[in-house]
Amino acid sequence: MSDSSRNADARGSRAMVHAASVIDACIGRRYTPDVRPYATTRSPRPPPIVRIAEEEIGTMSNAGIRTSLIVLSAALAGCSSGGGGSSTATGFEQSTGGGMPAGWSSGESDGVGKPAKWSVERDESAPADAQVFTCRAQNPEPTFNWCVQEQLLGADVEVSALVKPLTGIDDQGGGLVFRFQDGANYYLTRWNPLENNVRLYYVKGGVRRIIGDAPTTATPGWRRLTAKVVGDRLVVTFDGQVVIEKTDATIKTGGKAGLWTKADATTSFDDYAAKTL
Repeated sequence: MSDSSRNADARGSRAMVHAASVIDACIGRRYTPDVRPYATTRSPRPPPIVRIAEEEIGTMSNAGIRTSLIVLSAALAGCSSGGGGSSTATGFEQSTGGGMPAGWSSGESDGVGKPAKWSVERDESAPADAQVFTCRAQNPEPTFNWCVQEQLLGADVEVSALVKPLTGIDDQGGGLVFRFQDGANYYLTRWNPLENNVRLYYVKGGVRRIIGDAPTTATPGWRRLTAKVVGDRLVVTFDGQVVIEKTDATIKTGGKAGLWTKADATTSFDDYAAKTL
């Protein structure tokens, strides 16, 4: 083997180690690449990162390294584009004030034609950063106001956010949605200071059913709400304490994740994060 070939193989080996480490960090666990020949797994038009990888390692002499590196690159492309194992964190500090953050979409169910307004605003009381994501609504009691990130997550996920109730007569507070299929099918956990409780629900066909309930005497202010689902096991944490643990298999597949309020609740959110486990 020539010196140039040995150098190319060494570069390929280092690139494989680096790519694997990046994927590990992205998905939060050890990545085991699919070792099938790349020609049997790639799409007719590979993502840009894969085409770049092909060009960069096209002169390598070791076919095994070449194949493995391309497969690793393909996995990295899937990870960065929001496939299984993806994660997202949004502090809203980089978002343009007064508008919807990029990559989010909102909607409602049982509304009366006055959709809630979701926008980035400043709140110097926020413990994470001064820009927060606020939902301002004037809807009647049956209306669910939701706002989700378009990025798809896996079935096993953890979602968390700081929640601050502002106003509301019919309802106050808000919460998190996950395994969100559409506006009529998802899991939901929410904190309501008017009712002094945290609850866990599923919404199926637009109908909300309670799974778990926990009393709380927390006063309005910034509170951390976290939901975690692995298989059919759901765990809700409020201000660092596990308050609900239930099993439910109503919605089994991965989907989107995001934020939720009800009726006329005006609520701010900050330090949002969601990840596939």
